[in-house]
Amino acid sequence: MYEWAKPGAKVVSINSDWSVVDDGKDAEGPFEGEILTIEQVMPFVGEGIYLRFLPFGEDLYHINGFKPLVEPKALPSVLTTLLIAPGKRIKNDQFDKGRVHDPV
Repeated sequence: MYEWAKPGAKVVSINSDWSVVDDGKDAEGPFEGEILTIEQVMPFVGEGIYLRFLPFGEDLYHINGFKPLVEPKALPSVLTTLLIAPGKRIKNDQFDKGRVHDPV
């Protein structure tokens, strides 16, 4: 279920109230929307999985407060060319040979 939770993986914080996991005390933690890199994954029997992040020292944060960061894939070079230089003619060899394309 949490295969994405590995050291080095990037995550986004979806929680801003960390007092719940710190015995009700005001706890400094990642703000909602903050992107972090997992430093360590620590499973605790009966309590779930906790994550540690370098900027927060030894503090641990429950995995439910995060989701994996999904980075957009690179655009195919044809689309990049169109975005950078609209109206520029694209050579036939830039197209996927397995598809049928309308002539330019």
